[in-house]
Order: sequence, then structure tokens, then C-alpha cells
Amino acid sequence: MKKELIFVFDIDSTVIKLETLNDIITKKCFDKEKANQLNEISSKALIGEYDYHEAMVKRFYLNKLTKKDFTNENECIKNNLVEGIKDILSFISKNKGIVYFVSGGFLINILYVAKLLHIEKEYVYANDFETKNNELILKNSSLTYVDGKIQVCEEIKKKYQNPFVIMIGDGITDLNVWKARASDEFIGAGYVVKRQKIKDESKYYANSVMELKKIIENFFLQINA
Repeated sequence: MKKELIFVFDIDSTVIKLETLNDIITKKCFDKEKANQLNEISSKALIGEYDYHEAMVKRFYLNKLTKKDFTNENECIKNNLVEGIKDILSFISKNKGIVYFVSGGFLINILYVAKLLHIEKEYVYANDFETKNNELILKNSSLTYVDGKIQVCEEIKKKYQNPFVIMIGDGITDLNVWKARASDEFIGAGYVVKRQKIKDESKYYANSVMELKKIIENFFLQINA
């Protein structure tokens, strides 16, 4: 039986050239020193040097973000797709591969990325919020935790008879999926932001989009050869 190749993409700094929540905070926060401190927390969380859930909660609640802040970010996202990523997704689709988007970002933004790249919403996993008394409330989700993507990828694998899952991303939450064997392989994405820890611990690492495409092409040649 042929393997079903499933490519699970992180979004921020992998499919788009932004860390969306960081970008929203930078625009929203009048205290630039505070914004830089919060974004530094994010950077540390992405390499395992700061508690991931705590970083998420701090950044979400300390800035009194509004739904409009997230909606406005979509215009910026549209202009910050990684060059060449659309071609890679098209190549995967033409070769009968399956694409999922699994992100620690928020659905309002990640679904917009999916729409731009023709990925159906049932293949998208991300965090979400609700509005209560004009305030945003972070919904409980495994993806607010460092092992959240592990749980999601295990869930995805159960949907298929003979899956071969390849996780692609730039941060510790992506690398951990492979380390926990929730994915069969991992490709570190270093063409937007290079995180040395991720590069050092990755079996496959793409320094450019061209390298990413070649690695993906090789999986199609090798897995069902």
C-alpha cells in the first residue's frame, strides 16, 4: 500500500514572512521598549528558552488587543507570503500530497492565509478567541502549549490508513512534533528566520525556498519509489 504523504506546515516565518502576533503587538503598543520585550519573549519561546504557554498568554492579554487589530493584520499578510511557497503547495497537490496548516497563530489570520493559498478550512488548525464585554478572551486550545502541535499531528495521522507525515516549520513546537514521533520527518525552515537550535537538531534544513522544494521533491521520489 502506498504511503499518503502529508505535509504539515507551520505558518509564521514558514509560509509567511511574519510572526503575526508579534507584528500586531508592535503596531498596537505605544511603548516600543515594552513591545520589544514581549517580542523577545516570543523569540525565546520559539527555541525553548521561555515557557510557550506563558509567552502566549502574556502577549495576548497585556496589550488589550481587539478583533480589528487581527483583521487589519490580514492586509499585511497578503503582502508577506513567502515567495515560491504557492508553487510548492501546487507541486504537492499535483502529486497527490496532502497539506495541512497547523499554527500557534490565530484562526482569523491563518484562515486568511489558507484562502490566499487555496487550502480548505478543514485542513487548518490554529488558536482562537471570543469576544466578551468588548474584550477578547483566549479560547482553551492545545496549540497555546509547547506540545500542542504534537497532539494535532497525532490527530491528523489517525484520519489516514497509511500516513507519512512531514512537519515543516521554524520553531521548537515544530521540531518537537518529530522528536515525539508524531511526524515521520521534519524539515526546519530557515529561509525567513534562522534559529540555530532548530538547525542544529534538524535532519533536514532548508536555508532557502529552493532548498525546501528540493527536499519535498525528494520525499516524493523516495517514499513510494
